[in-house]
Amino acid sequence: MSDSDDNAYSDYLGNRRAALQKKRQPVRVCESDDSDDDFDTSGPSPMRKKTRETQLFPDDSDDDECVEVEKETYSQKVRHEIDDVEEAYRRSIYKRETVIHAPVEKNNVISGLLKICEGWDEAAKSGAQPEVEDVKDDSDADESSIAAENFPVTVVILDCESHGNDMKSRHDIFLESTFSEIRRIYATKWGCPVSCVVFSHNGKTIDTYTTPQSLGWRPMTLPHPLIEASKEAGEPAEVFTIENSPDSFTIKVLLASRRKPVQVEAAKDTTIQEILQKVIDAFVEDKEENIPSIESMKVVFDNERIKDVNITCEQLDLEDDDCIEVYF
Repeated sequence: MSDSDDNAYSDYLGNRRAALQKKRQPVRVCESDDSDDDFDTSGPSPMRKKTRETQLFPDDSDDDECVEVEKETYSQKVRHEIDDVEEAYRRSIYKRETVIHAPVEKNNVISGLLKICEGWDEAAKSGAQPEVEDVKDDSDADESSIAAENFPVTVVILDCESHGNDMKSRHDIFLESTFSEIRRIYATKWGCPVSCVVFSHNGKTIDTYTTPQSLGWRPMTLPHPLIEASKEAGEPAEVFTIENSPDSFTIKVLLASRRKPVQVEAAKDTTIQEILQKVIDAFVEDKEENIPSIESMKVVFDNERIKDVNITCEQLDLEDDDCIEVYF
């Protein structure tokens, strides 16, 4: 073999050894040393540096051992610290070292169903027809009774006699209570008797004996039930009959101090002064405290003030059911 062939063959062997060396896996070798320093692991490692690291602990024996120790991550360390704090807090609160176990509540419904199933099994074995029993859950009834006793119903009252922001207001009323207290509030607000306050819901009048329970309302119902409050006209105006003659007619006298007019029987030749005197006599019969005099009264008819009290009804063209206004 010539020298050129030897050189080519030696180059081939060198390249082959280099290729095989690259394909080989790196092997970790633990070498003993007289010093206590760790060996160098700066080379590539298949393990994650953040989770595990390899440390060498020398032993008294001649053979050194390679021990791998697991290292905690930051999140695991924080989690362990939180668990320690929670455990210390629990012990400080309950002042006990044992673990507290929550009591297991007995489920009456499940126990009842188990009893029914056992009865069916016994009936199937004996060949008899099983009796079917209804399992009643009293929890809903108890909860509804507690709510009915302790929680009121919120209603919205729409004041039909007012305007602006004062029209709607909320009131709380219990299920078994009537609306009498709310009626008194609106009677005081409007200055009228309680019997004139009318409540209605969905076009139906709410009487004095109606309760939210009879209407089917429940606590915490949304939207809140709406009630319309209005004022009834009341009884017809009281008629004061002062004279009664075949040729007489009725004149209504409107007074600022009274809500109802005073009706006076007069004739064609009756003067305004006589009509005012009859009104004063009606005040005396009703035992009014402040009775005015004829001189202090001012009479208005058809938006004109009547200064002459001696004028007659015929001269003023007063007819039946006409109105005159009297101020004092």
